Amino acid sequence: MPRVHGRQPSHGLAFTRPPSSLSVADGLENQSLREHDNNNINNENKNKNVKLSLEDLNWDHSFVRGLPGDPRSDSIPRQVLHACYTKVLPSAEVENPMLVAWSDSVADLLDLDPKELTIHIMSGGLEVVSEMSVEIALVEMGLTIQLFIGVADLKDQIFPLNCLGASPLAGAVPYAQCYGGHQFGTWAGKLGDGRAITLGEILNSKLEKWELQLKGAGKTPYSRFADGLAVLQSSIREFLCSEVMHFLGIPTTRALCLVTTGKFVTRDMFYDVNPKEEPGAIVCRVSQSFLRFGSFQIHASRGEEDHGIIRALADYAIRHHFPHIENISKRESLSFSTGDDDQLVVDLTANKWIYEIPVCGSTWIVEIAKRTASLVARWQGVGFTHGVLNADNMSILGLTIDYGPFGFLDAFDPSYTPNTTDLPGRRYCFANQPDIGLWNIAQFASTLMAAHLITDKEANYAMERYGTKFMDEYQVIMSRKLGLQKYNKQLVNKLLNNLAIDKVDYTNFFRSLSNIKADPGIPEDELLVPLKAVLLDIGKERKEAWANWVQSYIQKLVESGISDEERKASMESVNPKYVLINYLYQSAIDAAELGDFREVRRLLKVMERPYDEQPGMEKYARLPPAWAYRPGVCMLSCSS
Repeated sequence: MPRVHGRQPSHGLAFTRPPSSLSVADGLENQSLREHDNNNINNENKNKNVKLSLEDLNWDHSFVRGLPGDPRSDSIPRQVLHACYTKVLPSAEVENPMLVAWSDSVADLLDLDPKELTIHIMSGGLEVVSEMSVEIALVEMGLTIQLFIGVADLKDQIFPLNCLGASPLAGAVPYAQCYGGHQFGTWAGKLGDGRAITLGEILNSKLEKWELQLKGAGKTPYSRFADGLAVLQSSIREFLCSEVMHFLGIPTTRALCLVTTGKFVTRDMFYDVNPKEEPGAIVCRVSQSFLRFGSFQIHASRGEEDHGIIRALADYAIRHHFPHIENISKRESLSFSTGDDDQLVVDLTANKWIYEIPVCGSTWIVEIAKRTASLVARWQGVGFTHGVLNADNMSILGLTIDYGPFGFLDAFDPSYTPNTTDLPGRRYCFANQPDIGLWNIAQFASTLMAAHLITDKEANYAMERYGTKFMDEYQVIMSRKLGLQKYNKQLVNKLLNNLAIDKVDYTNFFRSLSNIKADPGIPEDELLVPLKAVLLDIGKERKEAWANWVQSYIQKLVESGISDEERKASMESVNPKYVLINYLYQSAIDAAELGDFREVRRLLKVMERPYDEQPGMEKYARLPPAWAYRPGVCMLSCSS
């Protein structure tokens, strides 16, 4: 295998209790799958400016319609065989739930009407703009709470907004996905959505498909011995980082909203038999698909009997998420040579027919490998460490998915891991992410090989393409961060070595670097002036090392021929001023756990423009305080 370097709501709460005879199974049986016909979409909805209420969304449940499901619909922990999902309703208990944060950007993706959903969220409660009346409601195993917003210009019209989700959301067909995966390098068997429940897929006015998923919504058959719930601190982290990564330009799942349940959840953050009660919360996640490598692996692990499910999943994924691959014709044949007798032995467009549908497995695995490589290269560029790069946390779409104990670099440390569970081996540390991405591609390729979708040579080629794509993209990223037109390996390696020796703040350093002038005549004692805010507490020897590097850097700037002004603008467009350093979200969490959510919302607004100066917001770009390095802030466990 090739190795890669490099106040509770102040408005009326209406609680209604459904008939006691209504069970989860009954509720599911009463929900019919509606075939979505694009020709029947209202012409008005095709307009790019169309805005809808949640009850008017266009549902298209292709996943549950086209793939085998669990015949049972209970949430009892068990092995789920020969199925890709289990239909199950959200069951998280709630008491005085509160909508505390919302992403306008994601609402736009879903065509949700901002005029109808314009709620100015104040600390400790909801302040309704215009003459809106608000009732909050949620369904959970017998307790229904519905959120209604009546807008003045709509008079008495009321529509439901089920932020915490369940059957009242017309058209939803909730389910939990079945998957497995390797965790920390070891096969973990059946995993699945243990605390995430997908409401279904919707088509927006652009005919883009988006899945809505609730994280922390209650038990599923995949919860094992856990409660299926989520706590406020982890929900805030996921909500914020999902949006931060998007605005940084990194592929990611999204987050529509964050809601507190009003109930407490018991958690043992450090597995030290010292559990505590924490506020519960639910995040509504949004993605074009939540399919993972592990969605395929689980079926490979169960033998040939389930290999047909792998092929059905591959067919589904290509048809719905990689349609360009399905449409590749033999006239556009792509092939490569392995070097064996100079013969072309692999045709990337050779179709393997499944259920009368051609699946170009070799082309598909290459694209997934390249998307994954590109994603990891972008992580390295902004100093992001995922923390739990298990195979079940790897998206087939090349998205950042499942925000657990993640972390952005402050003091540059290639061995940094934000996950206490990853100690002492640091398998998932910052520097290892490129290799781990490749390792996971190898496991996914093995699954496709088991289902006879690709050959071993095609698998090897996909892994080679991963390595090539990663290095190509990483070199472009680092060159742009330095304001150079060409990659200079020696310059970059020396820089990273200096950053590591002196534990220099990664984000602030690159932002400050844009102030360097392409002037070889700068006196030696003034070379480091533009970097004085980030080169702290370094002695004479280290100052000399940095001065030497800056001189080499200036020489490359001179050779590029780009003006200082043009280069500075270009560098600031790729080197963010603001990233979600751990202590920032911890400050927001600390305030939120006391009932004040203003900092969560401030952080979201600042991070929506990470590359802009934003005068007055400089405190969000400061170096971390000493308390930022305490356990529970700089590092977290998988259960956090």
